[in-house]
Amino acid sequence: MILEKFRPATLAALMLPLIAALPLSAHGHVKWFSEYDVKTSPLALSELATSTLFLTLFAASLIAVLIVIAIDRRLTMPSGIARLEYAGERYASRFVRAATAVFFVSLQLAGLDVLLTPELASASALVPVLHYAIAALVLFEATAWLGGVLIVVLYAMGASQYGMFHMLDYVIFIGIAAFLVLVSLFRGQHVERALAILRLSTAFSLLWGAIEKFAYPDGFHQLFDAYPYLTFGLDRTFFLWSAGFVEFVCAYLLVAGRLSAKGSCVVLLFFFGIAVIPFGMVDAIGHCMFAASLIALLCTPNRTGATLRTFRSIGRFVGSMVVMFGTYYTLQTALV
Repeated sequence: MILEKFRPATLAALMLPLIAALPLSAHGHVKWFSEYDVKTSPLALSELATSTLFLTLFAASLIAVLIVIAIDRRLTMPSGIARLEYAGERYASRFVRAATAVFFVSLQLAGLDVLLTPELASASALVPVLHYAIAALVLFEATAWLGGVLIVVLYAMGASQYGMFHMLDYVIFIGIAAFLVLVSLFRGQHVERALAILRLSTAFSLLWGAIEKFAYPDGFHQLFDAYPYLTFGLDRTFFLWSAGFVEFVCAYLLVAGRLSAKGSCVVLLFFFGIAVIPFGMVDAIGHCMFAASLIALLCTPNRTGATLRTFRSIGRFVGSMVVMFGTYYTLQTALV
């Protein structure tokens, strides 16, 4: 039987790098709870490249990706997962549209005078109007594309007020907007493409957030001062960089994995959930669309992941790290 292939040792090997993500979401989004200024210079790449700890964790992440992808490719997809994915694609549009409506109404009910996330404060009287308009428009497939356009308007307002570099942390909202436009204008004909865009934009935001743990450690240290138990008594740099690499691995598997992509979704969702305990409703609302995107991706197939070979995937993991770090540091200089 298919399920017999899921032996405890095999599942443990597949999930171990993901379970290690325990510290990942326990600190919430650092920008929401501590002083964070992207105008200051990030930690030099030379300091990272010459750090024994960084190189050791990098090597460990390579081994983790190699093991997980190798096992993932050999596992047979259970029939229950196939049925879940079929239903997931069918109802993805309704779910994402409903979650989007709940999110924007929640921003108003909670009294958060923000554009999209808790730190993006705005005194504009137009913002509440846009929030309620989006919530109403996305409820109907025929008008959801207009809601997507208004999300882009809010994103542009954020870029104008806080800078494009700051907003790159929230590319996921552009992915959500694109999803809404595609499923609305093409009435279900491009759901697969819309989900692919949502997957890539979600992974990008996670990867961007991972790099921030290396580039701007001071903001996280402020958070650790306020919540010292978050580090579990570990050295702060070790904890922070480990969390950064785990987040990088999870984000990469979200794109490159099959069952491991779903494992990444489950782990991330779990720790987004428990992050509400120390950080409260602000964190819950702030991560609402992240969680909704992960649920949609959990319940739908990742066709990109099914085509990657093990060692090719390793090369792409290294390449993605090089590209993302290079892009982050280049744009920090160019845009800030």
